Amino acid sequence: MGQSQHANQERELTIATHLTRTIRSIENGIATNLHLDAQLYVSRNRQTIADLGLGQARSGVPMRPDHLMLWMSATKPVTAVAIGQMRDKGWLAFDDRVAKYLPEFAARGKEPITIRHVLTHTGGFPRAVGPWSYDPWDKIIAEICAAPLEPGWIPGRDCGYHVASGWYVLGEIVRRLDGRPYHRYVREAIFEPLGMNDAWLGMPAERYDDFSDRTVPMHFADGNALPIPHMYEYFRDTREALANCRPGRERPRPDSRARPFL
Repeated sequence: MGQSQHANQERELTIATHLTRTIRSIENGIATNLHLDAQLYVSRNRQTIADLGLGQARSGVPMRPDHLMLWMSATKPVTAVAIGQMRDKGWLAFDDRVAKYLPEFAARGKEPITIRHVLTHTGGFPRAVGPWSYDPWDKIIAEICAAPLEPGWIPGRDCGYHVASGWYVLGEIVRRLDGRPYHRYVREAIFEPLGMNDAWLGMPAERYDDFSDRTVPMHFADGNALPIPHMYEYFRDTREALANCRPGRERPRPDSRARPFL
């Protein structure tokens, strides 16, 4: 038996014995309208154990492993990796204050906030900016820096999910230290070295047509948790969704190539 054939058989055995419940759970969710589709990838010791598409990418089109989906908050770990790379270069320490790199951030009680606080959602400015802002990057950063610390919040002790604000701040730290726009840094320093050639934080508009048959539209659910095939007014077009995403929480617009996505 060839090595490749043996590896395939071992992979199939692993899926059959260890991932059956996982796959069944996903299929259950699809059957009960919890979600429409999913991708599952598992590797162990650098060997791919599972690389599956489940459900439908769009009506009548089965989900494939090579379909491209909006990452939404799954870009938060990517931003954390970028910050970790800055630390590995000796350019920052996790316990440095954010204001060391963004002096204007110190305004209105935010001066004690550290990079570690931001990474762990304990900074204290979760509502400094809305999650779906259409404003230019610089304006968003200025808005966050001008925002106050939440009343009564003690950075590092109190915890609350920062949907977007903290991740803009981390992206801006990367931009100021490295010099490249944040989306370009992530593409060139993280995705490309890992061979993630189909991944972007903000797919360039000119590349959309190359991938239009592989993109998956976003779906929202109504009050009864039934998937509905539209993206509210701001997700009118998959092209829009691909063109505009941000660090940590994404949302679309075609002219925004400096935004994180896919």
